[in-house]
Amino acid sequence: MKVITIADLFGGAYSDFISELEKNRKRNRFVDVKEIFDLAYLYKLHSKLDVKTLSTFFRGIFKVSTRRRQKRRRYILIDATSIKIDLNTWRNRRRIGKDGKPYKWSYYPSKGYYVGFKLIVAIDTENYELLGYELHNGCPNDAKILVSFLEKLYSSKKMIRGDFIICDKGYSSMKDYIATINRFFVVSIIYLRKNINIKHCTTSLCRK
Repeated sequence: MKVITIADLFGGAYSDFISELEKNRKRNRFVDVKEIFDLAYLYKLHSKLDVKTLSTFFRGIFKVSTRRRQKRRRYILIDATSIKIDLNTWRNRRRIGKDGKPYKWSYYPSKGYYVGFKLIVAIDTENYELLGYELHNGCPNDAKILVSFLEKLYSSKKMIRGDFIICDKGYSSMKDYIATINRFFVVSIIYLRKNINIKHCTTSLCRK
């Protein structure tokens, strides 16, 4: 698992990282890998990853804040990122999503097509505490997963009325604007897309 984590952290291919460990003894001692597995074993291990397994792994890394909330307004930054799973996709590119395989091709603007998951997190901008996170199969649209994520933050009192949430333009949608203001009563600072009709959004909010 250490080899997988380090290779993914630096965005390198498993084959390159294993080759470096085999050639460079100093690096091997630094990483403290007692046994270097072959590439086929790592691909097989990765092919068994699912949301439940990754969630368990992240629970050991991410420490969601359990401190008692102070009486102040929170400014919550919400963002998402893709988690690429290295399944030797170039060689198996025609098999992904077929024959009942659990993985499918996804698309993320900054990374293009990939196979894997999407991670969404909420962070307190004042003290950088992790308030919550959620893992999704594939790459669902940011705007479609925001409301369900906010529901969990709201029910756990990590987010309350009067708080501010800050999101990039990936979360810009009519549904999200209305839900954040009229349902959760928070101030939403969501960067707008070019095609958003502000007048239409304002009219919809007033009707609600």
